[in-house]
Amino acid sequence: MGNRAWIHLAWISLAATAGCRSQPEQVRICHPAALSPLIQASGELYQSNHPSVRIVSQAGSSLQCVAAIQSGHADLAALSDLRLIDRFLRPRGSSPGHAFLSDEIVLAAAPGGVLSSQQAKESWRKDWPRLLFRQKRRYGICDKDRDPAGYQGHLVWKLSEIDYDAPGLYRRLLDGLDPAWVRDDPQQLAAALSQGAIDLAFLPASAARRKGIDWVRLPARVSLGEPAHRGFYGRVFQQVELMGEAFEVSGAPIRIGLCSAGQDGWPDHFLDFLLSPEVRRLARRQGFGTIIGSLRRRRLESETRLARLRTDFEQEISDRLDSRRTAAGEFRGGGISPTPAGGD
Repeated sequence: MGNRAWIHLAWISLAATAGCRSQPEQVRICHPAALSPLIQASGELYQSNHPSVRIVSQAGSSLQCVAAIQSGHADLAALSDLRLIDRFLRPRGSSPGHAFLSDEIVLAAAPGGVLSSQQAKESWRKDWPRLLFRQKRRYGICDKDRDPAGYQGHLVWKLSEIDYDAPGLYRRLLDGLDPAWVRDDPQQLAAALSQGAIDLAFLPASAARRKGIDWVRLPARVSLGEPAHRGFYGRVFQQVELMGEAFEVSGAPIRIGLCSAGQDGWPDHFLDFLLSPEVRRLARRQGFGTIIGSLRRRRLESETRLARLRTDFEQEISDRLDSRRTAAGEFRGGGISPTPAGGD
């Protein structure tokens, strides 16, 4: 029997088991707020095909999602930096991290603000460091020790110093940053823009899209959104302290990661669905960049896992047959003869 047949039988068995229960199975997923529309649409589509399962989603920061997996309050998590999975979750038994979506850091402004026209957007894209200080704009960023968007923003500033050939730019940005303009996560930073507390913010594109604010893409060499510039991104580093651990983060293309707490069953099945072409199409319609290779890797892992399950199952059957043969042999040669029919 091929691997696909085994996959099919495995999920039929799982569905039959779930169908016998009166209460629907719950799959709990924690994710950044920017992913809420995508996760909700994916969950509704999944539930339409699996009515015995209920997808329960909870928006939170990446670190809150790490804590939710660690505490057992979530079955799946999406994190704004794929690398956090290996650092905080893999040692505790979670599944390998999967590159779910791509993202980038953009320059955002409140609706009707400095990025309200296409001409203004092009000017700021080309020369934001000079315009920022010349116009004395208030600019915000996420806290680098509370959310990946924070240290990603710092990495963008350092890359801009190199790419714009502006020595001292990073130090000048730090010196001009009012602590009151720093927020814990992208959702709060986008809200500060909308409320007029700041004029500009360095935000993930996913957060800017969801909030409906004006934004402009930064040059690909500094945005952390282009895999072709991985080598250039790797020239900068940022020291951070997350969840009580101090470590250094290097510049790299932004990859939103997806992982499970490590259990099989419906959570694992929904994880497969989130990496499917169907959800990729949903993601592209919502403006996300998708990563095709993650699905191929996931399929390979699933097939490997099911092949191992099949091997274990076949070995168990073989062991049971051997045990029965041994027992039958002992009965025939053990010196205990059944009473012949008609005997005393």
